[in-house]
Amino acid sequence: MKRIRLHRLGLIAALSLPLMQSQDGRVSAEQLPAPATTGGQVIQARSFLGGLGVNAHVSWPDHAPYSATDRVVGAMAYLGVRNLRDYVNSSTFPVFERLAAAGVSYNLLLNPKVGLNNYIGWARRLEATYPGSVVALEGPNEVDKWPVEFVGLSGFEAATATQKALYRASKADAVLRNVPVYNLTVSGISRPNSKAVGDLSAYADYATVHPYYRAGQQSWGHSLWDTRYTLKNYLASARWSAPGRPVAVTETGSSTSPGSAIGVNEDVQAKQILNSLFSNAKHGVRATYIYELANSHDAGPKDIESHYGLFRYNWTPKPAAHALHNLTRILGGANQDGQRRQNAGPSPRYTLSGMPATGSSLVLVEDNGTYNLVIWAEPDPWDEDANRPIAAEPVTVQVGLAATYRSIGVYDPMAGKTPLRTLGPTNKVTISLTDHPIILKLAR
Repeated sequence: MKRIRLHRLGLIAALSLPLMQSQDGRVSAEQLPAPATTGGQVIQARSFLGGLGVNAHVSWPDHAPYSATDRVVGAMAYLGVRNLRDYVNSSTFPVFERLAAAGVSYNLLLNPKVGLNNYIGWARRLEATYPGSVVALEGPNEVDKWPVEFVGLSGFEAATATQKALYRASKADAVLRNVPVYNLTVSGISRPNSKAVGDLSAYADYATVHPYYRAGQQSWGHSLWDTRYTLKNYLASARWSAPGRPVAVTETGSSTSPGSAIGVNEDVQAKQILNSLFSNAKHGVRATYIYELANSHDAGPKDIESHYGLFRYNWTPKPAAHALHNLTRILGGANQDGQRRQNAGPSPRYTLSGMPATGSSLVLVEDNGTYNLVIWAEPDPWDEDANRPIAAEPVTVQVGLAATYRSIGVYDPMAGKTPLRTLGPTNKVTISLTDHPIILKLAR
């Protein structure tokens, strides 16, 4: 069987200089956050962590590095992430079963070439044998770049028919009927392609989109070369073919190929990923799948496709892997499993003084009632002309809390999973903010 790859070739073409022009005309740029922020938005840490996922290529038979199944299990355990997005097929299905037995859950991506009945059968078998292992069923991938053929149809017509058939089949299945169905995807932002797909909101529980970040682009989506490519505009485009549906970001990330047209170094990749996770959550995204778990190729430092991984080709962790490991532990991670939910008390009220224009914040609450105030900023991270990172100037931010907290831990997921310092009792904290999240863990 020909291997179906989630290549970023379409992304490279789209983001080469000059950046492609939107086929829908000028889209307004996203406005920067206000310099001062007052608190309010609260998200369940359990939901945030449960919505994190990674793309992988377990479905490629005998393809290193993903053929090392134990490494896949170990890498996901280290990250503290359970959800894996991949195609499913007959040749590698036993590997999917082995991973499910180890606690991995799946967003199963449909390749129509394997046959819809086969796909539904594999999904049913996984979910029946390992309840909760199938968290989503997703329609065809980037149908404008990878044309679909289905029941004698081709192109967008076939893609639409496939999505409808997937939805009907899964909702009619006694085992899978409650598993969310994700819409098919188109690449980039293109209203004509979305219009060609049509309104599929009746055949999808979630809209989908793939925001990627080139060198010099903040991870909330503002391109220095074209202000239309913002996260808000990406999310709006997801709903062009699934209006009214919540959004799942099923691919996002950046390549650590700094000599290429769109690559960055490993530290900048880590910061972009951390920032994007919180930006997505703040914008109401229910699930985010990072592309990808490990470098899927080893074709040299300038090959973009070889460097999207959180782990290198030899499975050594990049800074992004360490940062995600730290983040999931800071937010409670697996410790919330089986933990009795407690009354968290009033959500924190706070003010932020001295915030930069690109600053933002939100609050996550753990099952034990602990609040985590996340504060981040996103200045330009990369000098594209010199192919090197731009050192962010530290900004002093004064955090004022309406209540006094017994202790406040100050965490930096880029630095570790333990607090940089612990204060208290107090209702005031001063932090140094640069270009990635700082987390204040508030204990009453």
